[in-house]
Amino acid sequence: MANEPWLTLSLTHRSFNDISSITSVLKNYFRALPDPLLTHELHEAFISAARESCFATFGQLEHRLIPLHAVQRDASAKRDALCALLRKLPPAHFQTLKFLMLHLNR
Repeated sequence: MANEPWLTLSLTHRSFNDISSITSVLKNYFRALPDPLLTHELHEAFISAARESCFATFGQLEHRLIPLHAVQRDASAKRDALCALLRKLPPAHFQTLKFLMLHLNR
């Protein structure tokens, strides 16, 4: 029992309610994984898909320098590319990412 201090650890202590500490532990966990959540194999593809142009300023839209349908089409293409890449992730990676995103979206 002395070699297992986590068995007596109380998560009700106020130090466990510090959001910075919790996020730091989570970031360190993901950083320490042997294969990242968005795998090495798919890393460049995720970067390319995320950089797909779907950005327009309000002024560009307001002055009709960029048609709204073009921005929507670009955003749709970006979403489709990212979704296709997510389907290529290993199941455990996909499920972990899904759980994390659903939690962060709350």
